[in-house]
Amino acid sequence: MEMFFFKLNNTVEINKSTYNYVFLYKQQLLLQITLLFKDFDVQYVIGHGNLIEIERDKPIYHDDDIDIRYNVNNMNKIKHILSIDLTNYNLKIIKYSPIWCKLKLINFKNTNNITEYDMDIHCDVVCNMNNTPLFPKYDINYNNIRKVKYMNIEVNIPSIIDV
Repeated sequence: MEMFFFKLNNTVEINKSTYNYVFLYKQQLLLQITLLFKDFDVQYVIGHGNLIEIERDKPIYHDDDIDIRYNVNNMNKIKHILSIDLTNYNLKIIKYSPIWCKLKLINFKNTNNITEYDMDIHCDVVCNMNNTPLFPKYDINYNNIRKVKYMNIEVNIPSIIDV
């Protein structure tokens, strides 16, 4: 029987238990980030594999991170966010540069008492006008976005014109 592994945590086999943990962790992480961005009025959209999941209405089981692209016009807001204590949002900054940061939860709230795994599950928050092989430019209209439910959380995604 062939085994399948997560994209970033490529030594962790995908099974019902590991997938459930990744899903719940990402759900908590996404909720905290959307609350943070709402409080600081940051324009963002969900991107990459997460956007594919939304558009197809089907999970990508090996996708073990969240990708968010923020509006370049909000760079000063992001710089401010990166300079403050994010404990109230249960978030910690793992890496950052002027155009990109990696956020993780401080504490995973294990209310369902599921098995936890030692995995790197994070959110990449990247400027939309960054243009690298890993994060190509997202030239979208942030004044024309769609609001959808993803992981049971209301999030922003690009308009159908920008997809």
